[in-house]
Amino acid sequence: MSTSAENRASIGGAPWSRPAGAWALLEELQARNRDLTALGEVGRVVSSTLDLRAVLKTIVDRAVVLSGTDGGSIFYFREDIGRFEPGETTGFDEETVARFRKLDIATGQTGLGEAIAQRQPLQHPDIHRRPRNPLGDAALKAGLRAALIVPLLSGDAPLGAGAAASPFGGVPCGGRDPHAGLRRSVGDRARERPSV
Repeated sequence: MSTSAENRASIGGAPWSRPAGAWALLEELQARNRDLTALGEVGRVVSSTLDLRAVLKTIVDRAVVLSGTDGGSIFYFREDIGRFEPGETTGFDEETVARFRKLDIATGQTGLGEAIAQRQPLQHPDIHRRPRNPLGDAALKAGLRAALIVPLLSGDAPLGAGAAASPFGGVPCGGRDPHAGLRRSVGDRARERPSV
């Protein structure tokens, strides 16, 4: 057992040595606590309002924090025309948001449609390596490089997709899926309160 300064802690003033793997476990517990806190915030907003935009804004805000990315957006799926429309955003400058809003985003063109079709999150560590499309080009022009896309579903019906992006290449969230709870929560709430 190591007694180095980095592996020592104090409980009630008495020194205590942690096994080497304890730091990793502590970090994981802290990450899960952060995730649960964020899910609690989303749950409180969902329970306290009938304003869907407020709920979705809270979801995208928390998703960006949980994924460790710089910004994110909800893209509404318009099944009647087979297109996505940008909705609530956080962390992007006004020019980037305006660029996204001008796009005509067809379902089959981007990872948004792919995530919905596969019904699972997609991680793109380098947008440059994806087939070119208007949304990807706009993201690259904004200096974004990596993306995490999460489908938003209500039962079998697609509601849209959430996308979080970062200017740094690599896998957002260290490869884990922090949005699984958010995705389930949104889908559950949509089924419970279809009028929202």
